[in-house]
Amino acid sequence: LNRAEEDLKVVSEEMLNLEDKYELGQNSLIRKDSELRKNRTTLRETQAFLSTTAESLRQVKEERDLIHDKLGITSESLSKLEEERRSIRKLGRVAWNLSRDKIRKRYQGLKERFTNDNDIE
Repeated sequence: LNRAEEDLKVVSEEMLNLEDKYELGQNSLIRKDSELRKNRTTLRETQAFLSTTAESLRQVKEERDLIHDKLGITSESLSKLEEERRSIRKLGRVAWNLSRDKIRKRYQGLKERFTNDNDIE
């Protein structure tokens, strides 16, 4: 009977060890499952963030392209205005020179007339 009790005791201890191992395995699986759920949630949040970021980047790119186009148009307009400014300055110089020459000729004519009138007397 002692032998049977000892065998029963050994089997009982082995069963407890197996139950402990099983429970530890279950706890490990539960932790892994919890970690997996947490990682899935993090992954979904990251995917949502990336999707939002991608949309924001797309909008920024569209705005950048619009600004780039406007800048090109503005540069063209600025070049045209600069060309017009040069043309107007040139026209102003020509008008100034014509006026100056006209005044010189008139002055020259008056001077000649005045000197001729003085020669006659």
